[in-house]
Amino acid sequence: MTNDPKREEPCLVYLIRHAESGWNAEGRFQGQADTDLSPLGRRQAMALGRRLATLSPSAVYTSDLSRAKETARLAASMAGLEVAPDPSFREVNVGKWQGLTFDEIRATMPESFAEWRSERPDFRFPGGETYEEAAVRAMRRLEELAGARRGERLAVVSHGGVLRALVHHVLGLDRGRRAPLTLSNAGVSAIAGEPGRWRLVLLNDTCHLETLSPAVADEE
Repeated sequence: MTNDPKREEPCLVYLIRHAESGWNAEGRFQGQADTDLSPLGRRQAMALGRRLATLSPSAVYTSDLSRAKETARLAASMAGLEVAPDPSFREVNVGKWQGLTFDEIRATMPESFAEWRSERPDFRFPGGETYEEAAVRAMRRLEELAGARRGERLAVVSHGGVLRALVHHVLGLDRGRRAPLTLSNAGVSAIAGEPGRWRLVLLNDTCHLETLSPAVADEE
C-alpha cells in the first residue's frame, strides 16, 4: 500500500467571520438569533468569494445560522464548492442579551454588563453560554474534521465570538478576554496543524474588502 503524503501534512483551516448582518449594522447582540445579511454584507460575501477562489479550500463548512450560511453559499459559489452547515459552529449563545444594543444592556442588566466588560474568563451570558463552552464545542468539531482530512485546506464560516474564542485557545490566551482581538465581518484568519497541535498563521485579513465600507459593530 502506498502512503498518501498529504495525510502526513498539517491541515490548514481558514476561519472566516460571516459578512455584515442587519443586526451588526444596528449594533445589536445576535447570539444564536437567525438574522440575515445586510446589503453591504452581501457585497462583502461576494468579495470574500473572489478571495476564497484563490485560497482553494477542498471543503467549506458553516454555522447553520442564516447570516453565516448566506455568506458561505455566496462565497463558495464563486469557488465552485458546496457548503456543509454544522450547528457546532454556531455563535455563542448570549441568552437574554439577544437582540439588545450595548446601551439597552447597560441600562437593564448593569451587573452582567459590568462582568462582561471586566472580561472574566468564567462569564456566562444570562440564560446563555460561556465563551469556554462555545470554544469547546467548536474546537471539538474542528479537530474531528482536521483529523479526517489531514493535508487539506478547509474553510469554516462562523461568528465573531466563537472564532475569537478559538483563536484565543490556539494562542493559549484567556478565553474570557475580548480585547485586543478584533475579527471583522468577512475577515479571514487561518490556523494550521492537527488535533491538539495548532498554530495561528493568519489573523483578520481583510484585503479583499478594501473597496467596501467596514461594518459599524463587532457584537456577537
